[in-house]
Amino acid sequence: MRSLLKINLLTVLLLAFSAPLAAQADDFQTDASQAILIDLNTDTVLFEKNSDEHMFPSSMTKVLTMYLVFDQLKKNNINMDTIYTVSHKAWKTGGSQMFLEVGKQVKVSDLVQGVIVQSGNDACVTLAEGISGSEAAFVTEMNETAKNLGAVNTHFSNSNGLPTEDHYTTARDLSLISRRLITDFPEYYHYFSQREYTFNNITQQNRDKLLNIPDLGVDGIKTGYTELGGYGIISSAVKDGRRLISVVNGLKSVNARLESAEALLRYGFNNFKDVKLFNKFEIIEKVKVWAGEQDYVPVAPNKDVALLLSKKDFNQKSYKSEIAYKEPWVAPIKKGDQVATLAVKDGDKILAQFPLYATEDVAEASFMKKMMQKINYMVERKF
Repeated sequence: MRSLLKINLLTVLLLAFSAPLAAQADDFQTDASQAILIDLNTDTVLFEKNSDEHMFPSSMTKVLTMYLVFDQLKKNNINMDTIYTVSHKAWKTGGSQMFLEVGKQVKVSDLVQGVIVQSGNDACVTLAEGISGSEAAFVTEMNETAKNLGAVNTHFSNSNGLPTEDHYTTARDLSLISRRLITDFPEYYHYFSQREYTFNNITQQNRDKLLNIPDLGVDGIKTGYTELGGYGIISSAVKDGRRLISVVNGLKSVNARLESAEALLRYGFNNFKDVKLFNKFEIIEKVKVWAGEQDYVPVAPNKDVALLLSKKDFNQKSYKSEIAYKEPWVAPIKKGDQVATLAVKDGDKILAQFPLYATEDVAEASFMKKMMQKINYMVERKF
């Protein structure tokens, strides 16, 4: 049989918008040396400035440190009651401190909050040594994990962010790591919104003061400062079902850092909106199947299908959606196999593409049914 590519057309009524997959506007500016703003739901970059430029991440490094810790917790290799002993190296680590004591045994739950809320460099080293045996071994895992997450312009030389020449990342890479932290470990992400923590009778406030702005919706993630890197912050906020992630770095003061991050988030919320086209697992089409016990297999997206639209133009306009697939697909087909692609187009321009998956298994047909299908096919071709 010939393998044909079939295109089915749907009409989707959308709000007009200028550039859904590269939505950055020319009218927004920031004093940050490096910056990026991403809409998490649609994976759209709303703004970027020097986002692939190497920069010193300072304590924003700790986002990747916590990714590895959360991964160990999720795999049940450790738990929150696991106890690690504070080494002399951890105790003497400079910068921001949890104020651990040499030889003290500390629970992972305390160390997690010490890193996230108190930004303790000593807590980072204690976790790194406890999990991997040494901080150097842990850092090797950090760099391997960064590459696996797509953060290909990142190289860390320690677990806490104290600056060295070979310790660098980019705003884009930090946004990628942060996104995966949120989506891969939702059960632990709540620690990043914690506003204070007390250990050894010492109470420290979370340095992320955006948490104190009620209408902004910020629930994390991490501030950073070193003389080499300047003031920076990774922020994530949720409003009306939309989650944004922003990174700014290279600011000259705490206030400049907060003002720049707040302005960037408000720009994203005020100037764009997500429009849902189809729901997760909503059946969009039935694809013809050859040599199967069923003649068709339903297909659906495995997540909500949404586009990010600019609020500059709210005139009604129709865009074209196309579902493309080979016809027919040959059985057997397993539930979850990608069998089609949904493309949203403005004329001939593809605005976005989404994979569609089989929603059920289709077993291979019996010999007799295959014979009947062949006969029907031959008749169809003849006439």
